[in-house]
Amino acid sequence: MSFAHEHHDSQCYPPRVELAAAHVDRGEWACGLAIANGLIKCASAGGCPRQGDCSHAAQRMMTVIKTMLNG
Repeated sequence: MSFAHEHHDSQCYPPRVELAAAHVDRGEWACGLAIANGLIKCASAGGCPRQGDCSHAAQRMMTVIKTMLNG
């Protein structure tokens, strides 16, 4: 997955996306989905300078997971 290859200045966003991508790459879609849900909740709460990027990445992850499950 290519979610983690972009540079961002948020301290939590890149590591969480990398972790979710690693889970999805291993077929552990439930873990990836849980992390993506957490990213969306965090982005919805506001206050983060990268909340738009975070929300976008989470939506992309969910799309990949849905595609994987519908296979």
